[in-house]
Amino acid sequence: MTGARSARGLAAALLAAALLPASPAQAQHLGYQVTLSKSVITEGESVTVGLRCTHYCGHNLITLGGAGTQTTTRADIAISPTTYTNVSLSSNVRLTMNSANSNNAWAGTVTISTTVNTADTGHRTLTVSGGRDLSGANNAWTGADTSAITSATLTILDLQATQVTVSLSPATINESGATNATTVTATVPSAPSTALTVTLSAAAVSPATSADFTTSWSGATTTLTIPTTGTTSNAVTITAVNNDVDADAKTVTVTGAVATTVDYLPGSATLTINDDDTAALTVVESGGSTTVAEGSTATDNFTVRLASQPRSVVQVAVSSNDADECVVEVDGSTDYDGGTLTFVPTAGEVSGAQTTLWSTAQTVTVRSVDDAVDDDDQTCTVRLNPASVPA
Repeated sequence: MTGARSARGLAAALLAAALLPASPAQAQHLGYQVTLSKSVITEGESVTVGLRCTHYCGHNLITLGGAGTQTTTRADIAISPTTYTNVSLSSNVRLTMNSANSNNAWAGTVTISTTVNTADTGHRTLTVSGGRDLSGANNAWTGADTSAITSATLTILDLQATQVTVSLSPATINESGATNATTVTATVPSAPSTALTVTLSAAAVSPATSADFTTSWSGATTTLTIPTTGTTSNAVTITAVNNDVDADAKTVTVTGAVATTVDYLPGSATLTINDDDTAALTVVESGGSTTVAEGSTATDNFTVRLASQPRSVVQVAVSSNDADECVVEVDGSTDYDGGTLTFVPTAGEVSGAQTTLWSTAQTVTVRSVDDAVDDDDQTCTVRLNPASVPA
């Protein structure tokens, strides 16, 4: 029984402890991270500095610390080291947050600017930190341990550093055929003192997509190595993907990135992929010609399809240029009042009641018109007017 009473007493003590308010030392604390609009810049560029809440973000500093009548929380941005002559911090270094901003949105603009330094200083790093502004008798930081504002690192690339050149051979390739691939290498003016690793990536420039090319490597990137015994790396390839879509030439940006700890600048090159498809109609006449006799019910026909895959639905208006000599029909009826052929770019797509794929031929039927005029053989033109249908 004593053991049972002890267990109940322990449970009661635990329950009482759970109901007690947390001591100040146990309070949940806000956390902030210094943010940069870009983490790596080259000399002559600038970045914008901000603050982002990292934990306990549902409350603002006033809610936690709430001191007196203070309504605004302030944080000052600083950089280190301060000895870089071509780096400057904006005159306004303060970010503020109003007590009403429960989403911890900070106001103000703080910028770090750089100028081009003609000296070869190598790449440099800058620590960007945030400090609590404790001015004022009722500063809002009191009562909450928010001293931990995590700093950020800004890398400034030296423009005087050696440039890595990304080379494409050739820089323009075709969608198909023998010239549908390019060889990619990275070069530097002179052999590096230690082997240089270049991280290579290839990114399609819209409207091109990653489906328009393949690479000899798997994944988003691969590495090239420039040895100490030479100036050129090993080679990889990028190959165009052949498709049936009529499109403009495509562009791919090939970038060679290097570690910011080495005194080299990244390089890039532009690959152009020429399209080999043409927007046109493919017409095939039955028997190689279209001929009908006047005064009979005989007909002839031909088929129509698109020569390449369209980007959207295409409708082809079919009509006769001389309805006194010949008439046409597209839907298999006997109305012979012309009509419209509809082609869709992908299988399963529906445009109205039509689902004919662009590569599937549709039939146009031609019949002569019997008249009372004694004339020679006449030529009648069937007009095919294609037009894209807006998506």
